[in-house]
Amino acid sequence: MSFKNRIKILEIRRFFINLKNDYLYSSNPGQLYKLECFINIVKNILITIWSGFTAPFIYPIWFLFRKRISNRVYKNISWQDIKLLIDSNSTKMVKEELLKSGKLYYWLWTYGDINDPLNRGGLPDGQKNNFLNRFLFSAIRNPRFNINYLEFRTGLIVESHTIIDTRNFNYKHGSDGIGDSPDGICFKWFKDENEKWYFIYEDNNSENLFYIGYTGLLKDKKVGRFELGYRRTKFSHQV
Repeated sequence: MSFKNRIKILEIRRFFINLKNDYLYSSNPGQLYKLECFINIVKNILITIWSGFTAPFIYPIWFLFRKRISNRVYKNISWQDIKLLIDSNSTKMVKEELLKSGKLYYWLWTYGDINDPLNRGGLPDGQKNNFLNRFLFSAIRNPRFNINYLEFRTGLIVESHTIIDTRNFNYKHGSDGIGDSPDGICFKWFKDENEKWYFIYEDNNSENLFYIGYTGLLKDKKVGRFELGYRRTKFSHQV
């Protein structure tokens, strides 16, 4: 049943219906703000597709020369400090600092590992630290994720507006890389300190998990990051 529904892309079709209805009939935020958000999301999706296509070719180059690249981009600052700046949403400062090494080295950095680049990279615990595992994690599963950290983020959220929320927190689902997610649909808009609007949309059920928008905001985080996913549900349980 799940496979049939994925072929029918029921959750994605439902998303576009809800998005259209919100655009036409909901006035908060206004249509111009929504349109600006839609354009940014299309841009992010195109970048994600490009990153997914190029990362398998560029990541091996970064891996082979990772010591030289790291010595260049982290000449005046450590990777730990860069990570702290990104976590505090100081992405403009990060980009300015990394670009001091030159556009080529910065571009190669965007395909590499932001965490512990000369050791394990972003490998989860329990996985052997070798090229194949790091390639699968950083070039296939999470291609060019450094650009996501820098370019796909919101500002500090100051306002929210709920469009749909049918979530049942007593019944949750999960899949590979996705923890407990409440059953139902949630669609919310958020405004940041720069007067820009962003949304997060989730449709979780016992068959599939679909999400698009700026994740983290439903967990009361003050900053979100754009992500998109459609996965088969691996487990469901009552809480």
